[in-house]
Amino acid sequence: MTAKSTESAAATVDALAAENVESDSVEDGVIVVGATDVAGAIAGLNTPGSSFYSSITGGDFAQRKLVAAALTSSSPIDEHLGETIDLVNVIVMPVELADDQGTINTAPRVILIDKDSNAYHATSVGLLSAIRNLFATLGEPATWPEALPVKVVQQKGRNGFKFFTINLV
Repeated sequence: MTAKSTESAAATVDALAAENVESDSVEDGVIVVGATDVAGAIAGLNTPGSSFYSSITGGDFAQRKLVAAALTSSSPIDEHLGETIDLVNVIVMPVELADDQGTINTAPRVILIDKDSNAYHATSVGLLSAIRNLFATLGEPATWPEALPVKVVQQKGRNGFKFFTINLV
């Protein structure tokens, strides 16, 4: 990914987060954005047109099993707020959520994977924005010389809406 695409995608995600706090629905503190916006924000992380991002590279069976395990058996991040996660990989994908009126919306599901292959997930535009900012400043996980110690925290934004973000430890 080029620096230009990283900056552009990060700006897109930040703009989405700022706009959607007031215009889209909020479910349990999670800002829900339209399908096109989420897919576009995720596409900025990797190959254009793709709405799935994984920092786990390689096509061997062990790598595919790691991705499958993270997708199917991750723990909710809100059960691990404030805990140190030694981050080594990230997966981002769109998921569909129904609001109180039954309207289906798409939001980004972010999965953080630690050095012991434990996976933690949240559906959060704020967490996606934090990941974009990490990638813009530190590069993608494959370029890191070691695991990156982070803590996921919940903060309050405008109008009291809650969102997840990442603090470096």
